[in-house]
Amino acid sequence: MTITQRRISPTTNCVARILNQLASFARQFSNAQEFLSQLALISNVDAEPAPNAAADNEAVNLSSVHQAKGLEFHTVFVIWLTDGMFPSSRSLETRDAIEEERRLFYVAITRAHATNFT
Repeated sequence: MTITQRRISPTTNCVARILNQLASFARQFSNAQEFLSQLALISNVDAEPAPNAAADNEAVNLSSVHQAKGLEFHTVFVIWLTDGMFPSSRSLETRDAIEEERRLFYVAITRAHATNFT
């Protein structure tokens, strides 16, 4: 029995549909680590509206390096630039993985058009 088969409110029903879709997506992976790795790479940035440049409101955008590809921001803070975090300790196992981390670092430091804090 799926979550949506019970008699529940429309809001709860919507949440249940989302959870069922997430469960369906997760079934294609062999373990939780693979699922979470792929889930972390999914970008919803393209679906979000572009920030209004004329607005007087200040805002903070939180993003992964993967999600920031192709975007530009006034000021960028690149966090976790420590051994074992960036580059990831797992990336030191192969030359290709090290190159991918190098490319990601380049993406991270080139997102700012004014100020970059690394």
